[in-house]
Amino acid sequence: MSKDKKKKFNKIKYYNSDEDNIIIGISSKETNKNSNEIFKELIKKQLSNIPVQWKLGINDMKRICKYINTSIFDTDKCCIWKGYITNINNSSKGTYVNFYFRNKKVALHRLLYSNFIAPLNSNEYLKFNCDNKGICCNINHYEKYKYLKTIKNVVNINKKIKETNKETDVVKKEDKDDLTIDFD
Repeated sequence: MSKDKKKKFNKIKYYNSDEDNIIIGISSKETNKNSNEIFKELIKKQLSNIPVQWKLGINDMKRICKYINTSIFDTDKCCIWKGYITNINNSSKGTYVNFYFRNKKVALHRLLYSNFIAPLNSNEYLKFNCDNKGICCNINHYEKYKYLKTIKNVVNINKKIKETNKETDVVKKEDKDDLTIDFD
């Protein structure tokens, strides 16, 4: 290959201060071109009504683009995070991506969902509907859900039942027609 036709590769080091791990990757100019397209797409598709504390800035979006090679808006393909992944070697814990946002570690999938689909409350959670749980950044692969509030008495009843019969789990669903009144 002649000097003119050689691809130029840039070595990239990702450093995670908590784990003292260094991950070395290689980036080509093609990837940088793709990163620019992804960056423009992120800016264009960011929601306008995001709470200020969750809104991604330009530099945050640039950092995200460094670690992904495909669009987060693709309807089919996963968008795999290429940076550091928490608990990647620990199968007993879930894998996820911590992203430094406003001097704090924040789950990246929550940030992406909040900026490009809809705001999330603290009692709302996201599940991955693809095989790359925790490392996929594709916003079409997230499903929002809430834990239902449990009544204190139901929790106590379930504890007693579990103590007496550990093989059977009993779950009581709340009926919307039931009315509970407490008198002091």
